[in-house]
Amino acid sequence: MELSAERKEKTVPRIDAIIASIAINNGCSLYTLDEHFKVFKENGLKLFK
Repeated sequence: MELSAERKEKTVPRIDAIIASIAINNGCSLYTLDEHFKVFKENGLKLFK
């Protein structure tokens, strides 16, 4: 997921990619104020506000 974000010219911290992967794999929604996570929505990450 980190590489797919970088291909879109959006660099994200590696730990954010790991957190997003864990949330996606466990079917969880993620609450965050960090804008980096928006790039993972197309990978299936569910964000709630």
